[in-house]
Amino acid sequence: MGLLSNPLRRSHEQRLPLYRRTDSPTKERYSNDSYLSSDDESDISYSSSSPYTSGNTSDAAPSRSLLRPQRPPPTPKRGPASIYPYRLPTKVTRYICFGIAGFILLMIFSLIRASQVENWKVANGKINKPPPPPPIWEQFPFLERYYGGIRTIKPFRESKPEYPRPNEPLALARPGEESAVQTQDDDQHDNADQRDIPSSKSWTEYPNQGKESGMKECFIDAAGKIRPPPLRYYQGRPLGFPESVAGSYDVLKLPEDICFERYGRYGPYGFGYSTRTGGLGTGEHAENEGADDVWGQSPRVDYREVNWATVQRQCFKANAARFNELPKKTPQPHGFYIDNGDSVTHARRDVPTNSSTEQETQFIKSGKADETEGANVEKQARTAIVVRCWDEYLFREDDIANLRSMISELSLGSGGRYDVHLLVQVRNDAHHPIWADHEAYERRIRDSIPKEFQGLVTLWTETQMLSLYQGIYDLWSRGPELPVHGVYRGLSMAMQHFAYMHPEYDYFWQWEMDIRYTGSYYDFVTKLEQWAKAQPRKGIWERSSRFYFPTVHGSWEDFSQMSRVQSEMGVVGSDNVWKKMPGMQDPEAVKAKGKTVWGPVRPSDQNDWFDVEHDPAPKTPYEGDRYQWGVGEEADYISLNPIFDPDGTTWKLKDDITGFNRSHPMPPDARPSLPHHACLAACS
Repeated sequence: MGLLSNPLRRSHEQRLPLYRRTDSPTKERYSNDSYLSSDDESDISYSSSSPYTSGNTSDAAPSRSLLRPQRPPPTPKRGPASIYPYRLPTKVTRYICFGIAGFILLMIFSLIRASQVENWKVANGKINKPPPPPPIWEQFPFLERYYGGIRTIKPFRESKPEYPRPNEPLALARPGEESAVQTQDDDQHDNADQRDIPSSKSWTEYPNQGKESGMKECFIDAAGKIRPPPLRYYQGRPLGFPESVAGSYDVLKLPEDICFERYGRYGPYGFGYSTRTGGLGTGEHAENEGADDVWGQSPRVDYREVNWATVQRQCFKANAARFNELPKKTPQPHGFYIDNGDSVTHARRDVPTNSSTEQETQFIKSGKADETEGANVEKQARTAIVVRCWDEYLFREDDIANLRSMISELSLGSGGRYDVHLLVQVRNDAHHPIWADHEAYERRIRDSIPKEFQGLVTLWTETQMLSLYQGIYDLWSRGPELPVHGVYRGLSMAMQHFAYMHPEYDYFWQWEMDIRYTGSYYDFVTKLEQWAKAQPRKGIWERSSRFYFPTVHGSWEDFSQMSRVQSEMGVVGSDNVWKKMPGMQDPEAVKAKGKTVWGPVRPSDQNDWFDVEHDPAPKTPYEGDRYQWGVGEEADYISLNPIFDPDGTTWKLKDDITGFNRSHPMPPDARPSLPHHACLAACS
């Protein structure tokens, strides 16, 4: 045989026997020999199908027979199933970790940058925030019937007030429309009749008005010919006009079944005609229904040359016999004094100084005769109505009309029992040195006060109060801009000094310039004084510390009983309503404070007592009094706001306590033992 076989050569049959494996009949079903048999079968099939000749087969046979038989591969042991069936490649895992870390860093830097940008916007006011919610009082139902007009006036019992109502309010129509609360009888009226304006009535015809006994009539002019026209009122109220929420007409016996319109209220004092004829120059071109009734019986008054200081003096002198004898005048050259008719009138320099005195003498023919006629008449005390403002106050038309009405109704209407004063603060006394000389004092009055009221002015400054009240320790509770001697915290200082300089008055009313009363001032003030005079001393501290709401508390007797019970039990009241707020004192300590006051409350140190001989002392114990002690006595103090204990409240001035003896310092927890009360006084 050579290296290459000859394909043309006949192949010889193989003489040697081939090795053949026989299958064992006892072969196990689950034996692994199937792998060998399958291999042999594949080899046999390969050899049979091979295109080579038998010579090739014989050549390969010996070499195949020499190979060791293949062993089956070891069977892998079956263990527990793997937790992670698939393992990520290392490169993919690395990329995922880098991506997650980069995303976290990006979020951190984004939040830091957003915080910096937000802080910058807040610091520079660039932030766009939604508007704050409206105050709670703006969420209340809007009342529309306060200005119903005189065309809708109904009798008081048929007015159907819009508020307050115990049930759901009914729909009310606007003026000129058909009302939803009209009865069947009202539907039968003609529309023209509904548009008719009712006629007004003179205040002198009102049956329940207050009057002075034994009073001589006072006039505006010195000749005794010009009297102010009376007020005009309408019987009834506009349809749907709300009732009063706080306070009661019935308790004070004030008229509730009438109403006033602008011409009937301020028409007698210049409203409705021009300044060229002595009026205010307002209300000339508006709807003036009923305005002609004001001047139907009395002509329009020319107020351009009226001096109210002279008017009040001549009214007092005409009724001097009704009052107590005037004390000696204090040595004070400034201000209005009722028994002085010369320099304080602030007349022009070219007018003789005795002209006003001569006119007063012509009007008052016999002052001695008046005193003789009133010798047997019980003498009355006099009261000063002190209206407070400042030198930079802008007097508008309604301010002038209001002052004219106060003087006409209180001073002239009472026959001189009331006098109206203006207590004016000079805010910048460095720029206006009013205490340098008398001319600077009067020049400041002429520059800031209308001419007709200049004779009623008394000026004061904070520097003056500081020199008078030097011993008062200032806590600076509201900062250096609001000292204790100023008008904000020391409101009573200027008033006390004014009272000291005017001993001719027994009582003083303190009135703010922006207060208005729709009605007769004389009727209002006198009925307030009469009601206060009829109040007993028992429970007066407890009643005075609360608001009175008739729709909530019921009658005045029920309210008084409720105040007594709450004070004795120490329940939540106006003095301790804020006791549960964070930072407040112990609620039990606040509750223990609720105790009644009986008799004068004096300081613990007797050296601090002042004028105790005149303090009224109770004749019976608290339980034995039948609400009789104090009835018929003049009130020491009248206020239109509650007089409450500020301790435990959120008021900013609750710790502004000064004037007490500081030689014995008290611990902070003993501060509530100081007997102090506060009142937000605008009228007292």
